[in-house]
Amino acid sequence: MNNVKTIIERGVTMNLELKDRLEQICGKTLIEASNEEIYISLLNLVQEKSKNKVVEDKGRKLYYVSAEFLI
Repeated sequence: MNNVKTIIERGVTMNLELKDRLEQICGKTLIEASNEEIYISLLNLVQEKSKNKVVEDKGRKLYYVSAEFLI
């Protein structure tokens, strides 16, 4: 039940952040904005949030090479 509450809280927070971002970028409310304006605002919000979650890759890497095209 705790996980459900956390997911709901995150959804509410994201919804409020999207409304704020929409007003910053387009100067419109969610009801006034077009689908394209909502999409652009959501894209901008997700880009900002994902920028903070970049994890530096450390250690060994595994590569897979397929030679099927040689046959």
